[in-house]
Formats: sequence, structure tokens, C-alpha cells
Amino acid sequence: MKNQIGSHLEKLRLSSNYSLRKAAKLSGLSHGYIRDVELGSNRKNGSVIVPMPQTLRKFAEAYDTSYDELMIIAGHIENNETMQPSFNFVEIDLQSVQYVKVTTNNKINYHLKEKVLSETKSLHDYMLLEEKLEHNKFIRVHSGIFVNLKLIKLFDKKYGRIYFSTDGQGKYVEINWSRASKYNKAISSAISENNATDFDIIVTEPSVYTLIRNISC
Repeated sequence: MKNQIGSHLEKLRLSSNYSLRKAAKLSGLSHGYIRDVELGSNRKNGSVIVPMPQTLRKFAEAYDTSYDELMIIAGHIENNETMQPSFNFVEIDLQSVQYVKVTTNNKINYHLKEKVLSETKSLHDYMLLEEKLEHNKFIRVHSGIFVNLKLIKLFDKKYGRIYFSTDGQGKYVEINWSRASKYNKAISSAISENNATDFDIIVTEPSVYTLIRNISC
């Protein structure tokens, strides 16, 4: 049966897109032990597992998270005040993200239609995110700005603005001339598909869910 620290560590690993073997390599712990910790018990004998402080430090370093927070969740130290988590886990569908903007210190802002979610990633994780975005039809329109081709509705060539509505209102992302020329065909094709009428054949893309550590709470 999973305990609180085990579930928390599992979510941290998944939000970092780490396999058990990747987590083992980063932490110096065996992948079998990591899975036992996540499940809360030794799968061989059923004994309850609560990682010791020195082990939690390895997890904190591997997952780039607060050691003190892990110590409190595991019950090794008491927190005299109500603990305010530094982030909460949020599962988002990349298909619903209009664009992604990366700011200083690799802070990732996911711009959806009605809200913005944020997380901070290591350089390595940011590079993995770039690959994932490109694989899911996001294009880089500026350094650190990726637009979802599946959601764009209008391109104002005069001002170099990409809109997510057909009336040119609301959110937009600017694209420079060189990148507009590079992606002109892809942008035009995407807008044509996205503005298809009810009489056209519309292919619904499958959801692509990703777990993030939202710090904009």
C-alpha cells in the first residue's frame, strides 16, 4: 500500500519524465528499491518502507526538490506550521496549450486559453521538453517561445502576429520575419486545417498528457 512519501516521490519522478532506471542512475539507488519506496513496501516480504534521511537527500538531489519538504512528508521532522507546498502537481494536455514561453532560470510558462501554468526545469529536462514540443507540432517562433500549430487560427503578416482566434482578438504571439518565412507553409496549412468548416473532414488529435510541478498556485 502506498504511503504519502512514496506517492510524492513517484509524482516527482514522473513529472521529471524519469524512468526508474534513469532515477536510479541519478540518485545512486537501485531501480528496484526506488519502486519499493514508491509503493510503500518491500515487494518481496511486504515490510513497510520509509526512506531514511540520507536516502531522502539523494532523492532531493536527483529530483531537484526540497530536502526539508521530503523530510516533513516522510515524518522525520515535525512542521510546527501548516505546510504550504512550493508547488502542486498538475496534469495538462499539450494539445490544449496555445504556446509555451521559457523565461529566465528555465521557468516554463504553459499558456492555455483561460490560464497560465508554470514550472521550473533543469537544463536537461528543458531539452527533453523541447523535443516533446517539436514532436507534437509546436514550432519555435522566437528563442524560448513555442507555438502550437494545431491551435492557431490567423496570421497577420503585416505585424508578424499569430492569433488563436479567427477575428484577430485575444492572445497572440509575435514571430520574426526569418522564422515566418521558414514556417510559412506549415503555418498556412495549419490555419487552413484549424479553420475547417463542418462539412470538412476533421481529424481529432489524441490527447498528450504531461505531469508538471505547477508553481503558479
